[in-house]
Amino acid sequence: MKKEWLEIKVENLDGECDMMKLRKWANLYSGSRLMPETFSALKELGIKKIIDLKDPSETPFDEASLAQAAGLEYVNIPVHGMDSLDANRVKKIANEVRSEVPTLVYCMSANRVPAWLCRHLGFEKISDIETIIKLGQQMGLDRGPAIEHTYHFLKTIS
Repeated sequence: MKKEWLEIKVENLDGECDMMKLRKWANLYSGSRLMPETFSALKELGIKKIIDLKDPSETPFDEASLAQAAGLEYVNIPVHGMDSLDANRVKKIANEVRSEVPTLVYCMSANRVPAWLCRHLGFEKISDIETIIKLGQQMGLDRGPAIEHTYHFLKTIS
């Protein structure tokens, strides 16, 4: 499956350009915190659905309304730390990600997204643990404790 980096230039309300980096794997995009100006750019990129893994209190503006105004489907499934990525929550997120629909899954730092993806692939027995962790790192799993937690989680379900 193809994976790549995408950079989107977005003009903010002050007329300055901000860069937003997304990681892509098949029709799944991974990203971090969105700005109000990024929603229309996501639509132009071809993304149809966004899944927000943040608690609503982590964002100072109404992302659901901005997504709807841009023509994007918006789903919020809060993930409060790695321990909350249990089997039920992993499956709930997976059920929202349909492979034929270009979907962005995001949070504040883009670390919860690859942690979810690794767990999902582990539950589905898609590959061996080392390969799943490498894919997670390519998708943004870059913090030592998150990598260790994900590795130990995958060991417990294998």
